[in-house]
Amino acid sequence: MKIIFFLIIIVIIFINFPQSIQNENEFENENQFLHFSQNKKNDPKGLIDEFEKLSSKQKQFWSSVQFEDDFILIGDSDIIQHFKNTIQNIKIKIPVIVKLIGFDGNSNQNSNQNSNQNFNLKIEMEHIQLYLDILASKTNRIFNIQQESFLNLNPVIDYSFQIVASNSSISKQLSLLFKNQLEKTPLKSPFLEEVPLQIISRNDVEEILYSDFESNNNNNSFVIYVVNSNSESNYKYINSKGCVSNIFLAKSSRFIWIDVSSNPPIYGLSYTKEIFNSLSFPSLINFVKKNTQFESKISKRKFISSISRFADQVSTKFIIPQIEKLPNKLSISDEIIYHFIEINQNDQSKFDWDLLKKSIESFHLPPYKFKIETRKYNLENCESCNLAFYLSQQNPNTINSQEIHFWLNKFFGNNENQNENQNQNQTSFYIFIFTISQKTPVLFDHEKIISVDNQSIIAFYNINEEEEKKNIKINEAVFCLNQDDSNQILYQDINNQTLITQKIIWNLMRIVFGILPSYYQWNPKETKIEFDYFLTFSGGTFSEFSDDLISPIHTEIGYRQVIYSLIYNYYLVLTDAFREFEMLHMKIYEILSEENYKIFIQRLNVFKFKMNKIQNSFQEFDLQSGLYFAYSMKHEVDSIKKIIKSSVLEFQSVIYCEDDSFTLNEKNRRNNQFFLFIDFILLVFIFYFIFKNPNR
Repeated sequence: MKIIFFLIIIVIIFINFPQSIQNENEFENENQFLHFSQNKKNDPKGLIDEFEKLSSKQKQFWSSVQFEDDFILIGDSDIIQHFKNTIQNIKIKIPVIVKLIGFDGNSNQNSNQNSNQNFNLKIEMEHIQLYLDILASKTNRIFNIQQESFLNLNPVIDYSFQIVASNSSISKQLSLLFKNQLEKTPLKSPFLEEVPLQIISRNDVEEILYSDFESNNNNNSFVIYVVNSNSESNYKYINSKGCVSNIFLAKSSRFIWIDVSSNPPIYGLSYTKEIFNSLSFPSLINFVKKNTQFESKISKRKFISSISRFADQVSTKFIIPQIEKLPNKLSISDEIIYHFIEINQNDQSKFDWDLLKKSIESFHLPPYKFKIETRKYNLENCESCNLAFYLSQQNPNTINSQEIHFWLNKFFGNNENQNENQNQNQTSFYIFIFTISQKTPVLFDHEKIISVDNQSIIAFYNINEEEEKKNIKINEAVFCLNQDDSNQILYQDINNQTLITQKIIWNLMRIVFGILPSYYQWNPKETKIEFDYFLTFSGGTFSEFSDDLISPIHTEIGYRQVIYSLIYNYYLVLTDAFREFEMLHMKIYEILSEENYKIFIQRLNVFKFKMNKIQNSFQEFDLQSGLYFAYSMKHEVDSIKKIIKSSVLEFQSVIYCEDDSFTLNEKNRRNNQFFLFIDFILLVFIFYFIFKNPNR
């Protein structure tokens, strides 16, 4: 009996062993496929179809795979709608940590101020909570408005706010920094020498915050540092460009710095001693102490208004890029050619092209190939330039910017197509640099020194740098922002090659990648670009006056932009293919063969898996992996499209052939009936004549 029982157990184990091996192999198959993203280093554009390398058993895994939520497709009654819902609703979870500095009550206040300490702390805590509420509401509203900009893609952003008190070490470091800076003589700046201000270097603050950001492993979250220094001094933060602000974004990490105790210059376009105080906006604490209740409410409304605008900008540009409705050239281009064309009055080069080349290398996304070509022309001998200027003259002294763009693109673009036989997979952008002087007979409309269209950039570099600067008075200089013209660089910095290069880079990011820098704002309702004064004025990383040309955050925005564009292109292709099914009013499994239906489900499951990986890459800030998955999704899209097209054509041809064969048989049948009728008549006549004359 024991032997029989033992044999039964052996048989059961033997029967279940292959199934366990199969399940184990399925997990191995999944892990083997999940880890294929390691190939992104050797195949950054996802040119290799990893799915085709799988064995038949491994592919079978993707016919019955079950993901989290609604990833399963087998037995789905409406696969098309299921797919549309999946690709249209991109879900991203973003953790936001708010670190409070100086809100522990251990502030450097005098004894006679201790009675007001709790009151002031309560006011500022309401201040912080107000900011968080505004930020959360603004982000939700922004993303709803952004739906048009994303071209039917509606990303769902889930913010999780976590408010924590910063450690004492960072508070001590900042307190020591404030104390040392405030004891020093105010920083002498050509822009601020008439204004009695205490200046705190933003770069010094940022080094402290960056160290805290890295040491606490905050790389997978956004951090908002809010400081309450409780200082009565009239101090400002200043960057190397001379711009002041108490709100700024980090150059190298994902954190925002807000000082609620300093006096932020919220409004104002220029700074002189006479108007500075009227445009300054003291902190909420000082208003509560020194002003009436009515004035305090006014100041609070001003703060809410300004911080709301800032929340709009931060929520949009810090996480989701502003996307301009421009054709995504990168989705159809394998190589981008930047043509640097310098036109000067002599044969000597005046512009620093190396700086521009390095800047392009820093912002250009790795998956895309690019090359730079540099040429120089003499203004007197450049026939195309002279003809373009002649055809673009608005009057004898002014040149129309739109016209000269048109003619320069036409002349130089035609030359490139004729001389180089440009490949269809290449896209060209032209950067024209005119080195000008007081004697150069060139004047743009509105005195712009840089002009941009969707194919070219024209910039003017003044070679008389020192002479021009001597004629500028500080009181008349525009500080950080020029109100009249968004394309006009500051007068005092008109000869600064760094700023000109920065302008060129920002506009290249816009016309090549579709990314709008901070001083541009896309208005989806009016479908136009608007100039944004507030964030430009704040002088943060996303300002055109930031210390660095390109920061890591800008690169991340570029990755997101390309990923969204690729997803949208896939959406259009597959939606168009699915429309073939909808026109036949039949289910997918009724049209596809058994083998094609199996491949269709496998590919669609892989597509949804990659979409899930892309969403994870957004919230984990692993955007290189996200871009790789976005590229490799093209194999699934092409396969699904091919299956649908071929199956629909085959189905239609079968119906057509059946209709033709039916018509032919009907004609043959009717012809046979006619001939039978004729034969019958002939037989009748024959029998008639035979029986009528039997003797014959």
